[in-house]
Amino acid sequence: MNSINTMSAINKITIINFGGQYTHLIAKRIRSFGVFAEIVSPEKFFSPSNRDSDRDSDRDCDCDCDRDSNYNSNSHTIGLILSGGPNSVNNIEKTDPSLWKNLLALPSCKLPILGICFGHQLLAKISGGEITSTGVREYGPLEISIDIDIDNNNNNNDNDNEPGSAIFKGVPKQQTVWMSHGDSVVKLPSDFKILSKSSDNIIAFARSSSHALGSHPLNGHPLFGLQFHPEVTHTQYGINILENFVRCCNPRMNCTTQWRAPNIVANIIDRIKTKVQKRKVVIFVSGGVDSLVTLALCHKAIPLSQIFPIHIDTGLMRKNESAMVCAHLKKMGFDNLKLLDAKEKFISALHGITSPEEKRKIIGKLFVDLFQNALNGHSGDWLLAQGTIYPDVIESGGGSRGDRDGAEEGRTESTTAAEVIKTHHNRVPEILELERHGRLLEPIRELYKDEVRLVGKELSLPEELLSRHPFPGPGLAIRILCHDGQWQQQSISLPLPTPIAIAHKNVKTVLLPINSVGVQGDQRTYRRPLLVYTDQNTNPNHWINSWPILKSLATNLINSHSDINRVIYSLTIDTTVATATNTATTFEVRKTLVDKQSIEQLQEVDDLFQQHLLTPRSTSQHPLLWQMPVVALPLYAQHSHAAKVYVIRPVTSEDGMTSDVYQFNLDQLKATALKIKSLAPQLIADICIDITSKPPGTIEWE
Repeated sequence: MNSINTMSAINKITIINFGGQYTHLIAKRIRSFGVFAEIVSPEKFFSPSNRDSDRDSDRDCDCDCDRDSNYNSNSHTIGLILSGGPNSVNNIEKTDPSLWKNLLALPSCKLPILGICFGHQLLAKISGGEITSTGVREYGPLEISIDIDIDNNNNNNDNDNEPGSAIFKGVPKQQTVWMSHGDSVVKLPSDFKILSKSSDNIIAFARSSSHALGSHPLNGHPLFGLQFHPEVTHTQYGINILENFVRCCNPRMNCTTQWRAPNIVANIIDRIKTKVQKRKVVIFVSGGVDSLVTLALCHKAIPLSQIFPIHIDTGLMRKNESAMVCAHLKKMGFDNLKLLDAKEKFISALHGITSPEEKRKIIGKLFVDLFQNALNGHSGDWLLAQGTIYPDVIESGGGSRGDRDGAEEGRTESTTAAEVIKTHHNRVPEILELERHGRLLEPIRELYKDEVRLVGKELSLPEELLSRHPFPGPGLAIRILCHDGQWQQQSISLPLPTPIAIAHKNVKTVLLPINSVGVQGDQRTYRRPLLVYTDQNTNPNHWINSWPILKSLATNLINSHSDINRVIYSLTIDTTVATATNTATTFEVRKTLVDKQSIEQLQEVDDLFQQHLLTPRSTSQHPLLWQMPVVALPLYAQHSHAAKVYVIRPVTSEDGMTSDVYQFNLDQLKATALKIKSLAPQLIADICIDITSKPPGTIEWE
């Protein structure tokens, strides 16, 4: 079987990475078709060494692929995808003229090219189009209409020469797509055709078929641009669109390699054996699927005597979580599991810290310190194994590795241009320092969560472990929003979209005096959440219990107001507490820190939701529920010393890169929330539900 680092010798789709948060998701989708996809930076793609190294005489396939020099110097690349990115295409010419010169040559490259989001804008720009910031931002779902003549029932393909017919073959003209952008294409060159256009920008385009080689676009080098993201699961027919592009690159679809779980497992095990050899491996096991699969892979690759699993009770776990994790690991046969009680260390180190980034970095450094302490008194060479997956890497800003390290680990290139959304505890400087010294083992860092679960199934891990909801390494520390208690700005209302305002006159909004992390247009945002609530003094029974209305409300509000990135809806505002004018008068910001009291309170509230909404702790009752963080806000009821506002964040997702709100029955959810509030009135002032998709709101608030 070919190892990953030899896959450059077979046909592939090359993705030029401009720093988009979804770049590796594109690669994953392409690989799902059994076609290898590699990711390279623009600098590497255009470098002379890349061109020279890729000029092999033949391809590793037995079909009659065109080996003509028209495939450019990248002889094994059969198609190009230009990724999304956080920057404006209008800045490249000034900031990097050398790169700009290379990019200008792309439209004449005799390869099919697909531009996505930033890549869509770039492809238009370098072909002579115009891109501008129209002031209209689009984040989340959007309904579009495809304006081309495609006869999906005609096997004679009479309309396939129509520009764009290849990319939209087999998909309906009306569909929902996923947007995340600020700039827009407003003008195309004369030889390009608009395939879909909203009132504000060009959503999809194709270059005229007159540029195709031969009489059929599939035999040529068509150019396509999509402002939306076909790679995310929330674009209805995104998989079909990407598969159509792959067929444009290789109509016979038989120049492929198998990218499947058995091959991935075998490859990872080989890499672990090669790297570890006789060394010992320390692995911190949180109980989540990532660390468990990493542990199982190590167990397959090397003797158990070389593996030293450690579970750290940070004091930041959910109620009784550490005991449950240890019981699972003992059952799996890891009798040498070591339990470290580090509650005092973590809580003490977090004392006085309010910054989300600082909290993550402190926790990451503590994990490294505990690793170093674990080595004291032991001889020999050690490695630290982590269950790092790719979202951890790209949300932390990439984690660039040199070409030598990347080749040594058999990895595709990291997202070096990615915006820092949030620093994961396993990507802090101390961890990266271990990486530079060759002391880090991250076997699954190229995989997404769903792929990790597939690998776990291949390893025969119990379903009850694989289906557990993800839990962040920093634990409850990032679910307790901290605040210094100082806030000068006044809480204000924002206007509702007109249809909602007319239909629901008792629905109010208030901009909360706190911030949360988000991702908008491939960039990190730190903005204020908006609380939407029903003024129950007006009509206690008239609250919004329709998911389409709530989701439309969240999307429209965030797209209309640049100072918010998250919308929450109150499930339990009490008519005896709320005023008829502004619910903000009932809550006040107070100093809130990660301390023993705040942790214990969140553990109790979280456990109430586990008991009454998610019993048992698995996905058996709600198979589409990815996870449901419970977040404690630094907002307190004026009449109470300890009662806070809590937010539940139920999401459905495939891989964690994008997510949507999980749709509980709203009336039942409200009834359950009111019951939970009645069980702990001394702790709970209000319970809200986060109704924001990702993007623009990350799954965790910090």
